[in-house]
Amino acid sequence: MSMEQQQSMQSSGFEIVSALMNVSRVEDLSVVTATDVVRRDQSVIALRPLHAIGNVKEDEMAFALAEAAKAELAYGGMELQQITNVQQQQQQQDIQLKQLEQQLNERDQQLQQQVDVKLQNVAQQQDGKLLEIMRQFTRQQDEKMRQFTQQQDEKMQDFTRQQDEKMRKFMVQQDEKMQDFARQLLDEKMRQFMQQAEVIRENQVARSYNVFAIDADHTLEPLLVESVQAQHALGTAPSAVPVNFPATVDAMSKLTNHDLDQLQDFYNTKFSGKSIKTRRCRFAVYIGATGVIRQAGFYMAE
Repeated sequence: MSMEQQQSMQSSGFEIVSALMNVSRVEDLSVVTATDVVRRDQSVIALRPLHAIGNVKEDEMAFALAEAAKAELAYGGMELQQITNVQQQQQQQDIQLKQLEQQLNERDQQLQQQVDVKLQNVAQQQDGKLLEIMRQFTRQQDEKMRQFTQQQDEKMQDFTRQQDEKMRKFMVQQDEKMQDFARQLLDEKMRQFMQQAEVIRENQVARSYNVFAIDADHTLEPLLVESVQAQHALGTAPSAVPVNFPATVDAMSKLTNHDLDQLQDFYNTKFSGKSIKTRRCRFAVYIGATGVIRQAGFYMAE
């Protein structure tokens, strides 16, 4: 085969291969015409008729098929290489994604650490501010308490001074009242003493008169009340009650126990004795009629 024939076969074969590579499924190459339309990879390719390529001989067809097979293998190898490349690219992308994810995680950790640090700083600042606020509040409360205590102390001092002044005035008033009362009491005691002394003096005169009463018809001078503890007022006469004071020696010798009880209550003096005669004798001594106790008839009188 000459050089020109080989070149013609190669040229015809390339055209056939080009036509065959654009055919997705060829059952009978003889049916491929200019009106046939083959879809491959969503693109429409119109093939010219085979007779336009030239006379297709068997050896040319074989050569074309061989070249088509090589082209198909090359195309398959290209697809496999592309798939491998895609897989490698996918792996690289996965690695890049992992690296990116790791970077993002590290970035998140760094950001979280930064946020934690900032939060700690903010918390410390807030704690410091809160502590300072509490200190200021405590100082304010202490100052208020000090002022309140000082005010209360001043009020207490004023109150104490007022109470002391009131107590002093009260004590002065009480002292004045006590002095007045003491003066009044002293005056009353003095008045009673003077009155009692006067009554005793008058009774002493009466006793001096009664001492001479001896006979039955001799009269007796009545005594006044001279005891301040008696039932009646100081200086009261027996006739004012009245009480049975004997007018004569004879009447005195006839006093009964009842009469003597009244007389001792009136004078606040006991006229006691085991017998009526003894009681009469004590009464006679009290009023100063001591002369009758030497008379036998006075004791024998009933």
